[in-house]
Amino acid sequence: MTTIEVHLMAHVLAAVLRAAMVERLAGLTTTDFGNLTSAVREILELHQPDCKGRCRECTGWPRNRKFPCRVWLIAHRHLLIPSTNQKFDHV
Repeated sequence: MTTIEVHLMAHVLAAVLRAAMVERLAGLTTTDFGNLTSAVREILELHQPDCKGRCRECTGWPRNRKFPCRVWLIAHRHLLIPSTNQKFDHV
């Protein structure tokens, strides 16, 4: 398989996944969105920093990460509206 074929397959797969996601989201009810919002808030709360500035949930080697950890960043970037005045580049 050539590189072009791999990129084409990845593009097609991404389009199929996008379409499936849009269809799934269109079928969600207001209650479903409320549950999703609650879940995201809980994830963000679990991954808040401790007194040393480390993620409380991602503890122990090699996960003892400075805040924000990757989980917090992903949830914040993709599921919530990010704040324009915060910038976290170290993760």
